[in-house]
Amino acid sequence: DEAARPQVLILGCTHFPILRDVIKDVAGDGITIVDSAGTTAEQVAEFLDANALGNQRQEGGSMRLLATDGARRFARVGGDFLDMPLSPDDVELIDL
Repeated sequence: DEAARPQVLILGCTHFPILRDVIKDVAGDGITIVDSAGTTAEQVAEFLDANALGNQRQEGGSMRLLATDGARRFARVGGDFLDMPLSPDDVELIDL
């Protein structure tokens, strides 16, 4: 039934953007995908630019990976998000 078909899907979890293309393929044409993580990142970038709070350095920064559980899984999933290989040794486990 076409009337019961959604018009919009909101990706409300930070993990969903990595699955966006698969979700879009399954949902099919005519369904708008709203990526809350992407929208949030765009808003933060605009705010930083508007308030001259962005990083002005030309050299690269550093990255510190912290997890509360599962360094191996974090490295696998984090590597997918960052599009770069990560090792569990790159992840520091912390206790909150």
